[in-house]
Amino acid sequence: HRIPRRDPERVAVAVTLLDSLRHLRETARGQGSDDGFSLVELMTAMAVFGLLMALVSAAMISGFSGIKTTMAKSEVQQQNQLAAEWMSRALSYAEVPEGVTPATPIDAATTNSITFYTNASLGTRAKIPYNEAPYKVTLSVDNSSSTTKTYVLAKQIAPLRSASGWTWTDAAAYTVTRKILTLPKTGTSPLSVTVHSCDPTIGCAASDLNVTLPMTSSTIAAPRVPNYVQFTIGDPADTRNVISRRVRLGESSASPRAR
Repeated sequence: HRIPRRDPERVAVAVTLLDSLRHLRETARGQGSDDGFSLVELMTAMAVFGLLMALVSAAMISGFSGIKTTMAKSEVQQQNQLAAEWMSRALSYAEVPEGVTPATPIDAATTNSITFYTNASLGTRAKIPYNEAPYKVTLSVDNSSSTTKTYVLAKQIAPLRSASGWTWTDAAAYTVTRKILTLPKTGTSPLSVTVHSCDPTIGCAASDLNVTLPMTSSTIAAPRVPNYVQFTIGDPADTRNVISRRVRLGESSASPRAR
């Protein structure tokens, strides 16, 4: 076969390119050898490549870990906010039930729990007909049901009409319990409570006192009455997400029952 006229030109160009590439390689290696890559060069290249991959992988893992931590903190902060909002709402709807003596909205309280009567529900009605008496709600800390978690619980008991008046029976048919906050177990309570009382006959601003806890419904003697509750809720190990509120009892009690 005859070789086309332009083929020698293409061959010359290809040879020239190969010579140029070979010259660049020899210049980079600082030698004139035409040998292939040595084992040392290959191992060095692999080591450099492995180091680069390790650095990139570490950066990616660190980035994903940071995103995961931020999302977890955001979720905890949202839980704290929701729990604090519900507690504030329930306390602001506190009410003295008809026929209950002593006439006080707080039945009992400790430094990390409180039981009171309120028209605010947990969002799920107990399995009895609706009535006009307030619910009995207990806010407490569960530190024993899990080895890794601590819970803030809200237990709502619906009222029953009896011959002697309203009663609150702690039975499954009339009780709803919810975990309003879940946190890692740290050994420190995620809920703290203080109760203040005052004498309305001389003015609450001038007669405000911190009630010694634990207390019962008869701890505060007339003419003094419970005035407000101050609480702190959140993870004690992360003070940035701890929320403190001071709520005047019954501030919204004149409104219809909150659902």
